[in-house]
Amino acid sequence: MTTRSRKMAKRTRSTASLQIHEDDAIITEAMNILESRATYRTQTLGSPDDLKRYVRLRLNGLEHEVFTCIYLDTRHRIIACEELFRGTIDGCSVHPREVAKAALAHNASAVIFTHNHFRRSQSPAMLTGALPAD
Repeated sequence: MTTRSRKMAKRTRSTASLQIHEDDAIITEAMNILESRATYRTQTLGSPDDLKRYVRLRLNGLEHEVFTCIYLDTRHRIIACEELFRGTIDGCSVHPREVAKAALAHNASAVIFTHNHFRRSQSPAMLTGALPAD
């Protein structure tokens, strides 16, 4: 590899690193906006697509599995979204007693459970009742 091609490769890596940093800043700002809306109960999850977008933004980019609860009031407005349990690359232990305690502490009328599966192409798994037995 010539000196010129090494310089070009270094510049390309530097540009890619800068782009990732800028993207991370945008994602962090989006998360702050979502959190502020959730804090004031203005964000309503009115459809499965709304939920999918919200969860994808929350869980995208994690390098470990998490179990998250989204607590809702009677009008399906978000009270809070908490990562209750954090796992490793291939698993996450969930304790139902802790999930119930957290829901009661938030005085939630409804709870949505979400769990990501860490892979190269990440997509959240929406749970509707029972946890997967893997």
